[in-house]
Amino acid sequence: MPSLTSAQIHLIRNIWRQVYITKGPTVIGSTLLHGIYFKSKKIKDQFFRCPFPHRFPNRDSFNKAHAKAVGEMLDKIVDNLENLESMSGYLFSIGVTHANLARRQISKEIWNLMAEAFIDCTLDWGDKKGRTEASRKAWAFIISFAIEKIKRGHLHEVSIFKFY
Repeated sequence: MPSLTSAQIHLIRNIWRQVYITKGPTVIGSTLLHGIYFKSKKIKDQFFRCPFPHRFPNRDSFNKAHAKAVGEMLDKIVDNLENLESMSGYLFSIGVTHANLARRQISKEIWNLMAEAFIDCTLDWGDKKGRTEASRKAWAFIISFAIEKIKRGHLHEVSIFKFY
């Protein structure tokens, strides 16, 4: 598997640090999720119809926790840029979890839309001098890797459901 260069890792970490400190994981995740909702009303409706876990008192608290988890997931990925493969199991399990929670109602299309929303967001991250072709390519590589692993987990779990 190709990997990021040390220069790309340094660039992404500088951009990420700036974004993470100024916005925080909840705002980052919320922005990404709203990007998905904007791209697909069907997915937005599915998300808001999906039952939320009982440990949350209401939908709003669940939505905030979910957004924060998305931001924290990205933070973990950025922390492991030198060895993205070490994130494979974690990302695979996210796909499995979403297949189980959604009771097979989420199509694999959601992951492609998530990748698009992530890439759209990264185009706005960092100051203008940091929005270079090198940073865009690095973010695209990172997002492609992460979404592919999540998608594999989701499809694996859905195939198990179909078997039973």
